[in-house]
Amino acid sequence: VQHIIIQRLDVPIVFIAEAGDEQTAVEAIDLGAHDYLIKDAAGSYLTLLPTVLQKTYHQRQREIQQQATLQALESREQGWHIIENATDAIFVTDTAGYATFVNQGCQKISGYPKDELIGRHFTHLIPVEWQEKVLSFYQKQFSERESESILAFPLITKDGEERWVEQTATLIIDDDSITGFQAIVRDIAERRQAEERLQTNLSQLMILQEMDIELAHKIDTKYVLSMAL
Repeated sequence: VQHIIIQRLDVPIVFIAEAGDEQTAVEAIDLGAHDYLIKDAAGSYLTLLPTVLQKTYHQRQREIQQQATLQALESREQGWHIIENATDAIFVTDTAGYATFVNQGCQKISGYPKDELIGRHFTHLIPVEWQEKVLSFYQKQFSERESESILAFPLITKDGEERWVEQTATLIIDDDSITGFQAIVRDIAERRQAEERLQTNLSQLMILQEMDIELAHKIDTKYVLSMAL
């Protein structure tokens, strides 16, 4: 029995003890055996052996299933803990777009307490002029069953500030049926500002280039006229 336990052999163990040696059988149970039989001179224990083996097998299968269930629950709890405390805003909606779960990141990025976000439609924070575009985008993702999408748009925080975000939305599919969306939202305000500064600089550079071309053209024209005179 000790050898089997040490080797971590995942098999049900039935210990067969000599007549009058019940103590050894009890010790085997303490070490990890699942059941035991006592030998008798008539050999009747052999008649009981198939039944005991079958009972032990089913007992071991139940133990394995219980362990797998506990591990799955622990893994799920750990996963939700990670999601809840993630720096990114993460939320889940039903198929109609109403929030069924929001993490702490949603509260941080929007300024709304979590209990004020649960049950609200995801477009609640989106400016009116953007709502139709964003809604159409996700309706298309839903109807075409696109597994994942990325979209940048502004949202309005609770204090009225406009903040640009990038949202990655993933379809939640259960048994081939779409049951909702899971979204990860990142604040891209700084990136947006950097892009706008870059665009402004490019525009200014283009203006300077046009001025240089125009100036060069005027100089060339004056030079040609002076040579002609």
